[in-house]
Amino acid sequence: MKPIFISYSSKHRDLTRALAGVIEEQYGAGSVWWDHALESRSSYSKQIKAALEEARVVVVLWTEGAMISDYVYAEAVVGQAQGKLVNVRPADMRFSDIPEPFNIYHIDEAEDHARVLATIAKVMTGVPIPTRVPLHEIYFRQHGHRLIDAKQRRLARDPREIAPTELLQAKFEVVGYLDATGIGAQLIDWCSGERPTAARLIHGPGGLGKTRLMIEVATKLRQQAWTAGFLDPPHEPLDATLKQRWQALDQLLAHGDDRGLLIVLDYAEGRQDEVKRIAERLSARPENDTRPVRLVLLARSAGEWWSTLHDDTPELQRVFRGTAGGPDVAALPELSTGQQRLDLFDASREVFAPLLRAQGYVLPSGEFPQERRLRIESGAGYARPLAIQMEALLWLASATPEAGATGVDELLRRVLGLERTHWKKLLGALDEERTRDMARGVAQVTAVQGVAVRRSIEDLLMADDFYQGQRTARVAVDPVVRKLCRVYGQPDGGVGPLEPDLIGEHHVATVGDPELVDGCLRWIEAEPTETQAKRRRNFLTVLQRATQPEHGTLANGQAVVLLDHLVSMHAKALAADLVAVMMDTQGA
Repeated sequence: MKPIFISYSSKHRDLTRALAGVIEEQYGAGSVWWDHALESRSSYSKQIKAALEEARVVVVLWTEGAMISDYVYAEAVVGQAQGKLVNVRPADMRFSDIPEPFNIYHIDEAEDHARVLATIAKVMTGVPIPTRVPLHEIYFRQHGHRLIDAKQRRLARDPREIAPTELLQAKFEVVGYLDATGIGAQLIDWCSGERPTAARLIHGPGGLGKTRLMIEVATKLRQQAWTAGFLDPPHEPLDATLKQRWQALDQLLAHGDDRGLLIVLDYAEGRQDEVKRIAERLSARPENDTRPVRLVLLARSAGEWWSTLHDDTPELQRVFRGTAGGPDVAALPELSTGQQRLDLFDASREVFAPLLRAQGYVLPSGEFPQERRLRIESGAGYARPLAIQMEALLWLASATPEAGATGVDELLRRVLGLERTHWKKLLGALDEERTRDMARGVAQVTAVQGVAVRRSIEDLLMADDFYQGQRTARVAVDPVVRKLCRVYGQPDGGVGPLEPDLIGEHHVATVGDPELVDGCLRWIEAEPTETQAKRRRNFLTVLQRATQPEHGTLANGQAVVLLDHLVSMHAKALAADLVAVMMDTQGA
């Protein structure tokens, strides 16, 4: 007897084979039956029927082919009637296309192996999946945004499509994670501790790996049947959406059927209202609720914003209470000098090399200079994982800084040079003028932290006074819009900012000028009223962060010029936002 039966369409055999392999890794070879195991010496229909009846779990893979397959539908009916159905869909399959009544059930994504295995394990114990879908899943089906997001994304299949900066982003997990400081293991232990409710603030400068750390922690917890991931800022500020979001979170807190819940809030210094609201909910949990719930805040610093928030919020004081009585706050350790840094550098080179080779780079044949290897090993500028990975990327692309140039700012500048080279490879020949237009467009989109729809992208580009009198119609900006969508387009049709954050901030500071700043503010003023405050503060935060030391003297000076312009020309209109960003974010 094979306990797990997979029902699928033969048009998607490769996807089925991959899923069967994942399940067999968990339950052992021979634990999965799918029709590749059919024997020619007896009736196929009898073999399928026998395997279906004997199975303890029926996994139905709802692909386009499965939607129109009578056999798949019939097997799903049998699985549901016997309480052993597990619904799975590819990420690009719409919920509305799955036939009734199966579209009202819990449905896992085929690529989310941890969730699929957790659902199988539950059904194995005799607990059928519920017909009533929880609110957080309804939220995802309606809006396309997960309430608790794993923050994991896939790179483009074609290596030539991959931008250099994508190789450095936490969400793509290109380089294997190295828990060099041991804080990842500590966080897993903390999550598994006896306290039902606990919270912690983890802070550190950009590029130190806060987001990647929590992606890895959340992944390990999901493998233990937790719900774990990032609670991103609301994707839209509409009252109905915000209400639905909080209702879904409340249900997840009070009635989750998982082994535990981990909520991570990135950029917490700019989300203080959300932090207070969640702390209030956690503080009010019933004493007899022993299911572990953990909240982790990530921030660049734990300065005045945190002191004020903590001192003014009793509920927050309770849930953030550490073992020593004070608040549970931890600075993310830097990478210590020595072999750990070199291991990360070598691992990064090994992963980046085939991708860059596929993009046409001729990789260096010689050894990495010993002088720079020693600098990585002991230099203060390489305490951040991002700096080490940038160094590896630049070496492979033959763009290593000259001897003596060791600052993070020089690495940022040269990676941005690689990014511009990628534009030309992807978009075709770009002369100086078109490169400038692309650079300004990327700076505008990054300054406002992404644009959701094409018409808004057009309006943002037209607002740049550098082109006053030239961009008076949508057709005038259409070539740049198409280029932005080609390189930085998002699945929802918008255009995302240049990431990682340090690289995006550096680009805005070095490309921006007063005309660009005024244009961004003018565009924000034309956006829906309910989004304007968030947009203004995102914009000011990017400029404020660009004045931090890691960006170097040149970028710092240019960012200060932009902030001086804001203060001299827009202080009255921006007073509340300027003060809020001063409180939240260190800088000039």
